[in-house]
Order: sequence, then C-alpha cells, then structure tokens
Amino acid sequence: MADDVSSWENETQPTEKRKRATQPEERMRHERFAVCVERHAADVSTFEQVPKQEDEMKLIVNGFKQCHGTAVFRHLEEQQLRLMGGVMLRRSVPKDTIIIRQGDKANAFYVIADGEVDVFLGGSHKRVMTKGWGFGELGMLYNFPRSATCMSRTACELFLLVPAVSSCCWWW
Repeated sequence: MADDVSSWENETQPTEKRKRATQPEERMRHERFAVCVERHAADVSTFEQVPKQEDEMKLIVNGFKQCHGTAVFRHLEEQQLRLMGGVMLRRSVPKDTIIIRQGDKANAFYVIADGEVDVFLGGSHKRVMTKGWGFGELGMLYNFPRSATCMSRTACELFLLVPAVSSCCWWW
C-alpha cells in the first residue's frame, strides 16, 4: 500500500541528493513545501487596459501558457489570460541589462515581445530565451527570491505584469 506510514517515514529521511543540495535552487528542486496564499477580492477588469495588437495579445497568452512547463496559469481560461495580458505594460530594455537578479525580490512577470534574454544560474549560463517566452512567474506567485539572473542579450521589448495586478489574478 503506497500510503502507509512507513512510506511517509522513508520520505522524511535525508537522501544523498538532499544532503548534496547546498544551493537554494537545488533545495527547492528536491524538497517538498507548501504555500498558502490569501485570495484577493480585487477584479483585474477594474485595472486600466493597455491597448495591444492582436498578434501581441496572442504572444502574451502563449507566454502565460508555456512558462517553462510550470502549471501556474493552466487553470485559467483564455478570457482570463487576455484580461491579464491587457493590463501588461510594455518596456524597452537595452542590450546587456539585468532584468532579474538572482536572489532579488520578485517585481514582475515578463513575456519577451522581441529580442533575446540570457539566463544565468549561480553565474553559469543556462539558456537563451527568445520571443514568446514567459518568465518570472514563480517568484511572483510564491514570493520567492529570484532563482536566476536574466540579462538582455540583445535590445529587448518586454511585456510585464506587476504585483498589484498579478495578486488579484493568480487564483481565478
């Protein structure tokens, strides 16, 4: 039986992976944790919508849906994603600008409208994100420090969702 007490006890015993996991991002990957958040009564439809072209809105909605394969936005319907996308601001970022710094407090969720962004984890280059990638969702959702540094490889155009809006949207 998978749910007997002995199997729970085994899960609490430290594994070699857990013993070796000294970096915060490694610990988050190998440990279980729970998060409790308060549901906000605010309604995103009360926020001012920022005009966007239909192709920009599709890009934003796809950015919400992919988010590195996390399930953060999967429970939201297309209309809800479009409402959140409608309040996202557009920002230009010059080449070699740090957008997110590992360890900093989360300040926005981003979707790349144009350009390329490098991802660094502990100073090591991990990947390049391009047009349509969404990033920064976990830090905003769980109020974690940023788990990686993201720096513009080229001049970029980004859409960003700020906490005042996201706090009322995550749990529709």
